[in-house]
Amino acid sequence: GKVTLLTRTGLDWTGRFPGLARELEAWPVSSAIVDGEVVALDGEGLSDFGRLQDALGRGAAADLHYYVFDLLW
Repeated sequence: GKVTLLTRTGLDWTGRFPGLARELEAWPVSSAIVDGEVVALDGEGLSDFGRLQDALGRGAAADLHYYVFDLLW
């Protein structure tokens, strides 16, 4: 029932992505560890690192997407 979002260096960024944490808490599982990446997309749907930095700087987490690419547990 509790989600923790960690950066690759182990920093807890759950508070920076509260909407994402709520969505993951709604998953119908009792326990899981997933690996993924938060991205910002350009007009063609491609990941754009500059847009990601801009969105994080503005606190605009709603403009971001989370791609899960590995289910570790």
